[in-house]
Amino acid sequence: MRSVAASGIRIALVTSGERPYADGFMKMAKLDDVFRGSVTLDDVTNLKPNPEPYLKAAELFNVSPSKCVVFEDSVAGFRAARAAGMSCVGIGAVALSAEGDDAPDMAISSFVGFDIWNVRPV
Repeated sequence: MRSVAASGIRIALVTSGERPYADGFMKMAKLDDVFRGSVTLDDVTNLKPNPEPYLKAAELFNVSPSKCVVFEDSVAGFRAARAAGMSCVGIGAVALSAEGDDAPDMAISSFVGFDIWNVRPV
């Protein structure tokens, strides 16, 4: 994520958690300098699978949803990304086993060996 952020690509954290949780996570993970913005349940009326949280993140950066790539680990998140018109990379067992409307656009088991530069919104 640091190399992506260093390239000028803006990264946002979108969570169904509250603002203190999001801020605490970014600090604990030592990524508060990487995330340029965040959207929490305090910022929206509707949570995932509604697209509102992801659309709010795109709005924060004044970027078209079609130019966004979402990394998610839940079916609700996959559905929200799709409804927002964003590409979605699913991570973990849930992503690997999801099918049909519940599936992300691409599924990976983890970030180990993953090259983000091979992912581009369509």
